[in-house]
Amino acid sequence: MPTEIRMERGPCFGICPAYHVTLRSDGTLTYDGSMYVKHLGTWKANFPLRSFRSLARTAEDVRFTTLKTDPTQAYDVQQTTVTVKLQTSQHSVHENGNGRDGLHALEQRIDSVIKSAHGWKRVRRPKGRWQIPDERDTAT
Repeated sequence: MPTEIRMERGPCFGICPAYHVTLRSDGTLTYDGSMYVKHLGTWKANFPLRSFRSLARTAEDVRFTTLKTDPTQAYDVQQTTVTVKLQTSQHSVHENGNGRDGLHALEQRIDSVIKSAHGWKRVRRPKGRWQIPDERDTAT
């Protein structure tokens, strides 16, 4: 069973939400939002343990550890990296918006967990020039 599941969504040439999230098997998450997101800066929150178990099952169902990184270099679309960390190893997959259906399913589940998280507490305010969210933002 994984101990952590991480996802990083990078910026694009539009208004893509850019953030990095680490979900832990103890039901805690650390979120660092940088552009076009509801939570700018670094935050901590909680989520139900069953959500992590469900994510772990989804990773197994899509055979995450067998997925390969997308070799294409695309600079005009959002790039996403998902990492599943086990006790003794970890596996990462990077994609440029054209990942496999299984990978997209896992990404959507991760976003769903973020949206259902509660008890958000700011750890650090954003530094530098960060984008201000607007009505087009996602709930992450």
